[in-house]
Amino acid sequence: MIMNDLYLKVPFDVDEFACLSAGKILSTYEPMLEESLWSDWERERKFAFKLVFISICHDINWDFLQNMLAQRFTEDPNQLSADFLSKINAPTFKKWLSNYDKPERIRATERAALLRDLGQQLIMRFAGDPANIVAEANGFLFGKGGFYDLLDNFKAYREDPLRKKSNVLTHDLAKEQILSFQDTDKIMRLYVRTGRVVARTESLNKALRLGRPLTQWYIKTLRQMVSKALIQTAGIARKTIPDVNYVEWQIARNYCIAREPLCIKGIKPKNLPLDIEQLCNGLCPYINSCVAYTNPQLLKLKEPSQRRSKSFY
Repeated sequence: MIMNDLYLKVPFDVDEFACLSAGKILSTYEPMLEESLWSDWERERKFAFKLVFISICHDINWDFLQNMLAQRFTEDPNQLSADFLSKINAPTFKKWLSNYDKPERIRATERAALLRDLGQQLIMRFAGDPANIVAEANGFLFGKGGFYDLLDNFKAYREDPLRKKSNVLTHDLAKEQILSFQDTDKIMRLYVRTGRVVARTESLNKALRLGRPLTQWYIKTLRQMVSKALIQTAGIARKTIPDVNYVEWQIARNYCIAREPLCIKGIKPKNLPLDIEQLCNGLCPYINSCVAYTNPQLLKLKEPSQRRSKSFY
């Protein structure tokens, strides 16, 4: 707890000039939205589709599997239902992918078993409706009862301790704007380092540099200021909040790393999404306006440690 700052009603400020600078940079971003078979589906159906698709997407071509499943569910929407999936067998699944050029990778028995488990758990745990997963998560990704914890009800997502499928699912949902995620750890770090959200006292700055835990009141206030700065940045950029959130999450996770930001090394991250690569052109797009880039002390600024801090909306 920062005892000397208790009198402060608002311990953080939003720097409007820093938001202006960031907004101008992000105004050049162009989201790459591809047309697909599921583009016009309702959001709940898109979520169910992605949940099913990614649950069995391993050791197989991503585009082929996704397009074949989308075609199958377009022709017969009932096959996306929890009831149908809970009873699917290997021959049926094998027929779905009958024109795959690497039949040894279909592994129909294995994937059908994962789909049956997913369907059965949806029925038993979520009343057969995937949308109840989102509702029950109540805005959280991590922690007991969070989105990732709820995905552990399904064998396909539970069996990987590194949560690769869970991570892929959340990123794909965000990328296609099916659900917009707000990883507040990374976003807070980026907004503090770029100077858009500023601590009003040195004791708070020190706590942020050292990554010390803050009380929930401070964290809530910091989140509120970050949200305010995000709205300002998006308004100046003339982009949607989900688009800005997606771009800045990518910048934070690929460039503005907690321990050692890549900007100080001039290193280009690997495997950037094409839309982010076009915006960044090799270097962090904020490099010329970021207050932390020219101040080693500010580069130490990081998000405060907290509990259940990652959420989606």
